[in-house]
Amino acid sequence: MYQDILNRARASLSLRHLNCSGLALLLLLGLSACSGKSYDSQLSGNIVNSCQAQGSSKHYCQCALERMQEAHSQEELIQLEQETRITGRFPESLGKTMLQISLQCKQ
Repeated sequence: MYQDILNRARASLSLRHLNCSGLALLLLLGLSACSGKSYDSQLSGNIVNSCQAQGSSKHYCQCALERMQEAHSQEELIQLEQETRITGRFPESLGKTMLQISLQCKQ
């Protein structure tokens, strides 16, 4: 199911680094929300590690993490992930964030 969502998002935005940001969203499963602007260390580490595992540079992945934190609180990101699971569709707001990340965090 998640692979289908990721494939649809890639096709609609057709950006090289979309898979990194999309995968980061999917790693939220089972994580609890916390208050504040920064994500907890487990979530931050998962985002950067999975981004790098997809072939992106550490610089790009750190930038992507920072931009995601600016755009969505950890609680919001978890809600977006839940919406994706429930509807089977990638939320438009997350797609816009990922597009901005791709443009701002070029390799």
